[in-house]
Amino acid sequence: MTTAGAGQTWESLKLDLEKGVGKDAYARWIKPLELSNASEGVALFHVPTTFVGNYVDQNFGDLIIHHLRGAGVVVQRLQFQAQGQVTREWDEAPKVAEKTLKTLA
Repeated sequence: MTTAGAGQTWESLKLDLEKGVGKDAYARWIKPLELSNASEGVALFHVPTTFVGNYVDQNFGDLIIHHLRGAGVVVQRLQFQAQGQVTREWDEAPKVAEKTLKTLA
């Protein structure tokens, strides 16, 4: 399926998924998903974070595959790719400590 065709199908399927999972779950987990491509049995989604991708895969993956197949998309599995990484405070701690030590020296 072409990227444009997959995107149009996905936008209409998201509306069906909202009815099935409820507004809150839809807004938090389904709405942020962007279908990038569907080829060779894999539907590739861009997600805000790895956590969102993992959660959606575990909790909604089968439902999404079911809806995609119902729309004629040949898919056996989903793949999620995080668009950006969230910087955690503890990742920055060594840099801050090193800078502080250099300043004190």
